[in-house]
Amino acid sequence: MTKPTKPSATGALNTLRHSLSADEWREALQSAKDQHGQATAPSDQRATDQTRHPAVRRCLLRIDRGDAAPGIYIVRSRNISDGGIRIIHGGPIKAETVCCVIIESTAGQSLAAGGCIAWCNPVKNTDPPAYELGIRFYGLIDASPFADRDQNAEEAA
Repeated sequence: MTKPTKPSATGALNTLRHSLSADEWREALQSAKDQHGQATAPSDQRATDQTRHPAVRRCLLRIDRGDAAPGIYIVRSRNISDGGIRIIHGGPIKAETVCCVIIESTAGQSLAAGGCIAWCNPVKNTDPPAYELGIRFYGLIDASPFADRDQNAEEAA
């Protein structure tokens, strides 16, 4: 994992900050599965009326920091629904933090979806630390173009 860096004089941030390597991501994913199960988070943290699709993708996460320059991170998703996305990230982010996720579809098209952090849970037994984040989109999307059709997508990521 790359170390956080301070913004340069131009205000640009290191995009790889808090990113996990492929091996670190797989380790965090396995720990998250052991901790919470294959595809579920605690039921009080998400809407239960939306179908979740496995979606293992690299995404760009932009976090609004108010007056400071936004944080931009490369993250990976675990699943997606019409109302939100679950990702694994290398740092904690407070609930209700405004963000935007850019995700690529299985056909190579991208979508930018604005929303906010709904919940953030540490993944136990990970080094470096990893966190599962639930992001609630501000509006509904069609999540099906982002779904993985291959059941082994997590192992291949």
